[in-house]
Amino acid sequence: MFLAFIYMSLMSVSGSLNIIPFNENFAAAWIYQSSPLVKPGEIISGSVKAIIVKFFLPVYVIIISFALYIWGNTIIDDCFFGLFNNLLIFMIMVNIMDHYLPFSQQQNVKQQSGKFLRIILQLVLIAALIYLHYLALKISWLPLALVPVSAIGTYFLLKRIQDLPWVKISI
Repeated sequence: MFLAFIYMSLMSVSGSLNIIPFNENFAAAWIYQSSPLVKPGEIISGSVKAIIVKFFLPVYVIIISFALYIWGNTIIDDCFFGLFNNLLIFMIMVNIMDHYLPFSQQQNVKQQSGKFLRIILQLVLIAALIYLHYLALKISWLPLALVPVSAIGTYFLLKRIQDLPWVKISI
C-alpha cells in the first residue's frame, strides 16, 4: 500500500510539464533566438529542475513523511528507490514530449493532439515501475541496490535534454 504513496507525488506534478511553454507574454520569447545559446536544451533542463525542486520534492517529502509515520523506518530504502524511480519517470516524460522553450507559446494555442496518448503512456510507465518496485520488495536488498540504476538513468536522460539542439525545439 505504501508504494501508492511513494508514486503519488509524481502524479501531482506531472501536469506541470504541459504548462511550462505557455504564458500571456509569449512575444518576449524572441530573446531565446537572439541569445548566443548553442544548446536550448539547457533552458528546458533548467525549467525541469525548477519544477522538481519547487513542486515535486516538497510534495514527495510530505507524502513520504506521512508514509514513514504509518509504516515506520522499514520503508526507507523503498522511499529512496521510489524517489529515483519518480525522477526517472519524470525525465522519460520530458524526453517524449514536444520540446518548447519556457514561456514561448500563447495560452490559447495549446495543442491537444496526442496528449491523451501521452497521459496513458505516463500511467502505464508509472504502473510498470510500481509493479517492478513491488517485485523488488521480494528480495530485501534489491530496492537499495537498484537506486544507482535509476539514478544513472535519470542522469543520462537529463543530459539528453540538455544537449537538445535548436532543430529539436518546436516553435
